[in-house]
Amino acid sequence: MNKKWFIAAGLCIVIGAAGMVAYGAPWNQQVMKETTAINKKWTFTRGQLQNLKVDSSDDVSILFTPGSGDQGTIRISGEVQTKVADQIHNARIENGKLTIQSEPAPSLSFFSITPDLDQTITVEMPSGETLTDLQVDAHSGNVKLQDASVKNTSITATSGTAEITNLQSTHLIANLTSGNFTASQLAADMELKLTSGDVTIRDYSGNGLLSLTSGETNITQRAVANLEVNADSGDVKIKQAPDFKGVYNVRSDSGSVNTPESVPGSVNVIKVETTSGDIDISK
Repeated sequence: MNKKWFIAAGLCIVIGAAGMVAYGAPWNQQVMKETTAINKKWTFTRGQLQNLKVDSSDDVSILFTPGSGDQGTIRISGEVQTKVADQIHNARIENGKLTIQSEPAPSLSFFSITPDLDQTITVEMPSGETLTDLQVDAHSGNVKLQDASVKNTSITATSGTAEITNLQSTHLIANLTSGNFTASQLAADMELKLTSGDVTIRDYSGNGLLSLTSGETNITQRAVANLEVNADSGDVKIKQAPDFKGVYNVRSDSGSVNTPESVPGSVNVIKVETTSGDIDISK
């Protein structure tokens, strides 16, 4: 008899849980509605800001515009969860760093549903100045970065895509768990790690080290540089810079290989290794 009661109770719990997921538990429906429009601006003078960190669980676009004087501005606009609005409004530039955090603090909540939100962050540095460090942590949203000139750039995304247009950076580190990485007019020495997703890079200038677990890779070089691509599963296509004359060090355990003739003794190297996938390098 007790066994039947346990089974019946278990079925009730499962049915109730399914109903809350399907129709939305009342408290989660309330959470989904608790969003706020935000429009916050920070003003700073020459030499006051070196580091910018963006910590977000939403879609975020970061746009850089040319500066024209000794004053710079950063503005965030869009919609955020109400519970993070105050921490954004209260953020201050301290010791050369500004942190814009729209990621809520962790909470214990069953069947939590996060609304789809997006923000735009516009950065205008004082004339002639560039950021030393830009760090973007996107936990479950997409990242767009446009027209940025930064010494060191770091992008981390757990579940979402990264799209970069016209970035000039000494060093770029990108680490994506699940999502595509797309870039055009990218000038930076780059380290990219991608667990699941495709890589598409056009007009690339810089030395690149790419590690992929699963996904296709397509790179077009603009300037002569060294490239190293390690892929477990996926095809790799590289269109080299027009004046590239170097060595091709390629290997595919299961797939076809197509490369131009190497130039012995060259200091420039394109190295590609795949476990399963074709390799195609063309002029």
